[in-house]
Amino acid sequence: MTKEELHELVFEMINNKIIECTDLLVRIDESAQNETKSSAGDKFETGRAMMQQEYDKVYAQKLRWQEMLLRLKQIEYRKTSNLVALGSLVQTEKASFYISVALGKIIKIGAINYYAISLESPLGKALQGRSQSDIIQVNSAQMKIIALL
Repeated sequence: MTKEELHELVFEMINNKIIECTDLLVRIDESAQNETKSSAGDKFETGRAMMQQEYDKVYAQKLRWQEMLLRLKQIEYRKTSNLVALGSLVQTEKASFYISVALGKIIKIGAINYYAISLESPLGKALQGRSQSDIIQVNSAQMKIIALL
């Protein structure tokens, strides 16, 4: 899988999360508007408060996804380097890592797992500035960088 394909896949995954959050916010809002005040006033207020909490939680998630999408759009993924940096695709004997945003495992092709990780993650920090053939260690795991794209 190419770096461009990975970038597009990550973009699509994040965009889908934003759409899901938007749809959920609309449903929560519609549900709150359809709620009719019953004779049990406390029950109505409790229900409204719970819906507002859920709305706030989903809205915060949507903002995080939007922020992630903005960071992703700023990555110059077509640029190549001899050192691991933002936008690099790092292939090790264990997995391949697209240095971009913290999304985790994004796809498995054959026996290869592809992950989107940020430079802020422990693995991202260990990889940053490294080059092909370097061996890194994160916790008790060691990995050798086979290729850097």
